[in-house]
Parts: sequence; C-alpha cells; structure tokens
Amino acid sequence: MKGKQLVVWLCLLALTTGCRKPPQQPLSTATPTAVPTTTATAAPAATPTTQPAHSYLDGVDLSNAIDMPSAPMDLAVNIYDSAVREKGSDYIIIGTVLSLDGAVNYNPVEKVGTSILTIGQIRVDKVIKGDLPQQVIPFVRLGGTMCLAEYEKGLTDSERQAYSYLASLTDQEKRNTYTTSINFDDIVIEAGKTYLMYMLYDSDYARYGLGYMDGGLREVDTATLPTGATLTAQQQQTILCKNNITGVYEPLSTTLSE
Repeated sequence: MKGKQLVVWLCLLALTTGCRKPPQQPLSTATPTAVPTTTATAAPAATPTTQPAHSYLDGVDLSNAIDMPSAPMDLAVNIYDSAVREKGSDYIIIGTVLSLDGAVNYNPVEKVGTSILTIGQIRVDKVIKGDLPQQVIPFVRLGGTMCLAEYEKGLTDSERQAYSYLASLTDQEKRNTYTTSINFDDIVIEAGKTYLMYMLYDSDYARYGLGYMDGGLREVDTATLPTGATLTAQQQQTILCKNNITGVYEPLSTTLSE
C-alpha cells in the first residue's frame, strides 16, 4: 500500500512500532495450546467448508492474560462516520468469521514490529461494495492475543533488551503466558459471528484488512439476513446490525450513508 491510502490505513490499524507497548507484570499463566508462528505468510482464498467455526484460542483460559495497554493515538478519520468508512473502503461486506487462525506482531514486508494483529478466514455472505468473487477470504485485523513465546519473536534486539523480564522466564513459561492487546473501545472479533465489515486489501499480509475498529465491525442479526448474494434497498431496512456504542441493533440502512 502506498501514498494516501497507506497513511489512512496505518492510522486505522496503528501498524507502527510507536504504538507497541510491552506486556505488563505480574505474569500469569494459561492452559498450554498450539500457537501459530509469528510470521504472516500469503494466504490464498480457502475453499468453502462445513467445518464448525473455530479459534486458535479455543480451550485456552485467558482470564489472567496480561493486558497490553494501548498508546494514545489521534485517528486521522472519524471511524463512526458512515460516509468516511465507505469512502475509505474498497470493499464492504456482510461476512461470517469461519476461523481465527492466529496472531502476528511483525510486518514481513516492511520488516518492522507492529501491534498485535489477528488473522483468520471470513466467508463472504453479502457484498455491498466492491467485487469479491471468492467465497472465503483471509483477513487481518488490529488487536489480538499471543503467547509470549510468539510475541517475543516479533521484537527487535533492542526491544528484547528493554523487555528484560522476558529473559527471566523459561521457554515453557513463555508458551503458557498470554498477552492481549485491544485498542481503545474496540470490540474483540469472534469466530462464528457474522458482521458488517469495511475492508482494504493489505498486500503486506496478502489479506483483507478489516478497518475502522469498532466503527467498522458490527455484528449482524443473522435471523434478519435474506437469501441471495445481493441486497435490495428494502432488504437493507430489515437487516439489523449492532451499534457498538449503544448495544442496540439498528437497520443496515441507517448504518450506511445515503
């Protein structure tokens, strides 16, 4: 991503080393589980599957996960302005999260550390803007959870020295200890749920980036979804999406701009 698009998207995803903060002590442990590697690789569109939605954190006790506080950041755009979201997104869809596959904290193209990002797969249910021929697409989104063993792999040598307490942990402790990063009043994306989503393709991760944080990820009441891939103006009035500020489900037509 280059130029103006890059500036806006970086502001939305906060993919800068200045926004990364170390996990805070005291350390707590969680049930061991297999955790994906830190390096994000190109992920081609998956084929449709009947496998139940799943998360790489299924079965992991995160009640004592270490909170990673977010650094203050002035957003370049108003994430709650529907016109701004639509103008800044190449794709707007209603999609179902099939899987949360892992988390990364390193940009393999820029070769810099980032805030924690969640990666996974989405089934495209309805397309509101853009052309998405694939039924299942890979995504990346700001915020997520990693064990310290994987989080440490995304640190620079100087950062490892700054986070000196990591050196005091055994490899097993690092694998069993988790850290979570959620920015501002954002929501946590969940496997199995269906959302209204605003996206740009992020070539650095070969995935579709979900933008605008809680302004751009709104849970959809699936009971109100009609059949078919396209939506009429009348159907947009009957589909209900959650307002993350009020907690009230509102018509899709009021969420989209005129």
